[in-house]
Amino acid sequence: MAARITGGSPMPNPLQGASSYTVTVGELIIQFRAPGAALDLDFIGHVQSVCAAFMPWHTYSGKCGDLHVYTMRKLGGVCMYLARASVYANGCYLLRQTLADFARLFASAWCNTSDSLPLPDRLSLYSYYQSKLTQLSTGLPQRFRPVLQQLIRRLPNITNTDWPLVPNHTDLLENNIHVEPKTGELAGICDWVDTEISPFGMSLASIENILAVSKKDGLYYQANHQELRDLFYSELYKRMGDVSSWHKERVEDARLIGLFLANGWRYDDGMQLPAVEGDSPHVTKQTMLQKTIGDKIIGLLDIAERHSMGDNIGFHSLHRHTTLPNGTVHVESEAGKTGYKWSKATPVENVVLSEVHPAFFKLHEGHFVPFEFAEGPLPIVVNTIPETFLNEIAAYIADNGLDDMLALQIGDFAARRVHKDLAMLATAEIEVQWGQDGENLTLCASINDLVDTSGNVQTGWNVTVPGEKKEPFLPDGPPPGEYWLTSKKGNGAVTHKVWVGNTASITPELVVKELIGMGYLHG
Repeated sequence: MAARITGGSPMPNPLQGASSYTVTVGELIIQFRAPGAALDLDFIGHVQSVCAAFMPWHTYSGKCGDLHVYTMRKLGGVCMYLARASVYANGCYLLRQTLADFARLFASAWCNTSDSLPLPDRLSLYSYYQSKLTQLSTGLPQRFRPVLQQLIRRLPNITNTDWPLVPNHTDLLENNIHVEPKTGELAGICDWVDTEISPFGMSLASIENILAVSKKDGLYYQANHQELRDLFYSELYKRMGDVSSWHKERVEDARLIGLFLANGWRYDDGMQLPAVEGDSPHVTKQTMLQKTIGDKIIGLLDIAERHSMGDNIGFHSLHRHTTLPNGTVHVESEAGKTGYKWSKATPVENVVLSEVHPAFFKLHEGHFVPFEFAEGPLPIVVNTIPETFLNEIAAYIADNGLDDMLALQIGDFAARRVHKDLAMLATAEIEVQWGQDGENLTLCASINDLVDTSGNVQTGWNVTVPGEKKEPFLPDGPPPGEYWLTSKKGNGAVTHKVWVGNTASITPELVVKELIGMGYLHG
């Protein structure tokens, strides 16, 4: 059907959603969506009338059986992940253009939102924001209380009728921001399904995703980030038109309220609670690298196969399990007699080097440095790894800015090829916190043992069938590799953490029993 609509030859996208299948034909995208996942084109149309210059248009192209079919324009440029090196070069020279266009995106909501936009009830918005901010004011560390109490007092400034309600994209992460790497121009924004109607300025804090690089231990800002931030706001206010100090104060109110509501929480046993001092920022969305850098992953797999390293070398996303206590390392071992493996923080002094091997390596200053370990012998003889292979992999990772995104993984990947059902060997990482303030661990289980695999995020890739075309996914099921289990809490929030409300001494068997009882694993 895609060929009939476009007159071209469709190619599957490197990522497929849990409820959709997407192909590309030249500059067009054709998406097939499940019966219960139809797009709200009326709402998207309202958003498009405001932000048309920055979003792909969407049209309904009929049905294919029970599936809804949509045609969209393909965004140009590359995601911000891949444009970093070029736009940050020379004192962020090209980033100035990105920020100017980003300001134009926000100003379009101020200038173009029409009276026909369906609006939520302002009193309901006020009540919801007041409730959430009050909860944060009493629960966050003391140093935030004066700011939050002031924001509660000023909340009517952005919910009254004299302040506009506009479309706010709530997921302006680096993978959704597309930039032309040679010019810095903003090519467009994707994933407009993540849009809400709320006070103007509520998503302005997303500028931090452009000014800083997010790493495991926090945000790293460019040296001239304040100058760049001032440039952004100068351009924003110029394009908004007649802006007074009254307007600027309310823009800042909305930015701070949006910042707290988006980032001030932790999740405990399915409940949304204010974050506490020392909390690690447990992410609610693990970046789907096969969507943002699928071609780079394929490039790495090609290098591994060309050097005959596909049997033992794979690649893994660099994502935080949890914050490791000082003096500990992650060590994977057999989880008792459960048939699974688990990885826990282990004191360095308890690690017997002759009984473990490095499993994951991060490129650091041109060298591969081990950071996670596993029990047992190394599954490959070290001197059989060609130096030319390591040099080429290191250069590829560095040249493509992947050193904070992908790790080199050592494992027995050849075993995956002898199974007719490759999905049998796909595994899922289940991140567990035992008790409210208890131990964190990762249980590695067969993906076929999970009750629900929809929405899981792929985190590991390896050569599957030598000589065949590589794709970082299989459209008809999970490929051999590793996945990060997603967990939906009672309030609907999606996270990678599974909180187990058990204070008993932790054992592998008890962990598995709890996960079965909570509906994550089959019994």
